[in-house]
Amino acid sequence: MMEEIFSLIREGNTFNVRMWLDNPDNDINQSDEHGFTLLHWASWNGRLPIVLLLVQRGARVNAVNKSDDTPLHYACSHNHSDVIHYLIKNKALVNAVNEHGNTPLHYCCFYSYETATEELIRCGALLTILNKYGQTPLNLTKPVLRQKLMELAQSLGQDLKTLIPFKDQSWKWTMHNRVPDSNCSRQTQIIGISELQFQSVIYSDHRKEIWHALWNDREVTAKVFKLRHNYKQKMYRDFQQEFQKLRIFNSPHVIPALGICNDPPNLILISQFMSCGSLFHVLHEDTNITLDFSRCLNFALDIAKGMEFLHQLQPLLASFHLNSKHVLIDAYFNTVSDKITDDLVARINLGDYKFTFFERDQITDPQWMSPEALQSSSDEINLKAADIWSFAIILWELNTRQIPFQDLSAMQCGMKIVFENLRLTFSNNFSNHHLQKLIKICMNEDPTKRPTFDAVIPILEKIQASV
Repeated sequence: MMEEIFSLIREGNTFNVRMWLDNPDNDINQSDEHGFTLLHWASWNGRLPIVLLLVQRGARVNAVNKSDDTPLHYACSHNHSDVIHYLIKNKALVNAVNEHGNTPLHYCCFYSYETATEELIRCGALLTILNKYGQTPLNLTKPVLRQKLMELAQSLGQDLKTLIPFKDQSWKWTMHNRVPDSNCSRQTQIIGISELQFQSVIYSDHRKEIWHALWNDREVTAKVFKLRHNYKQKMYRDFQQEFQKLRIFNSPHVIPALGICNDPPNLILISQFMSCGSLFHVLHEDTNITLDFSRCLNFALDIAKGMEFLHQLQPLLASFHLNSKHVLIDAYFNTVSDKITDDLVARINLGDYKFTFFERDQITDPQWMSPEALQSSSDEINLKAADIWSFAIILWELNTRQIPFQDLSAMQCGMKIVFENLRLTFSNNFSNHHLQKLIKICMNEDPTKRPTFDAVIPILEKIQASV
């Protein structure tokens, strides 16, 4: 089955690839035995329609195979200029180095692909990076092209005298961009606790501990449940059954569950590690990330697209409540500059799903919940409308950088929202009146009059275009 999808991509069978991607059980970022992802093969073979489709569906543009090659390496080595252009436009790292220290520019120079080489340089590719064998891209190209590239790079401000030595940074790619093998999304991942290497506690309360851990040399988040009562066989079954609903690999805006440790009394949920933490942490606790209005709009769009995807599923995930603590932020690592890039992405964390055997009916963050959700069970309310209300709270949070109702305890907040009509307020310096209007529409007291996420997304895109 796995070889079939890779064959379809190599053949350029866009229709059947799209059909495969429409199945949410299929992992768009899975790899073959050599670490090649679907996007690697599409880029190698110059299948631009499939490249577009994969990137739009959430393929990781900077994923690496076992030789640390990115899709851009292969697009450049085979001179697929349209694919090169599209990958760069979608934030492919032009100075990514493979295990030999070669960048995409090394390959374009070696084969003397003049047009592709010039585009890479204009997009920031450096002529001064040394590979493992002490060669810069200039050392690999023909003399006529070499002079032309030097003049172009100098006109763009590159310092051609200072060389960047080769540095083995494969471990960074392994942690951040290497994808799981093809078994990850096809098999039920039941993990023994001995397979996990617990590194540090990220968060802890009386219900759970969240750990930063390693699993098969991959950074993961391990959610360890603290059971208040004796372990029962039914809990084992419920945990395993509900976990299957969280293995959603086919959206770039959703973090799937990767596996579980179901070894009594250890119940642990494994999901992907996101380097920057939660949106709540980024907004209210982390001072190292710059948050301008444009970046906040990007986060809002990411969240809206993730929720739109989840709302298409049948049945809906009734035990997931949206708030900024359940949205995680990640960034890619630039292996040349040793810095996190500006390419931040917000994703819905399914690791925060409330399992029915454990905490489904507990209300922990009422600040983000709609009045009807606080009064009724999830089986009795319009879940989509309740999520829109929660999204409006996040929009307010993104704009004001304030914690909603931060002066109240959780219990006080919930009681006042339900019985005293406690609502958010808007100051005169709210940065965008169109966004303020959208928030108010999403918080309509009548759930039937709130918009859906597929209606919210174009509004956010219009606001973004006007900034």
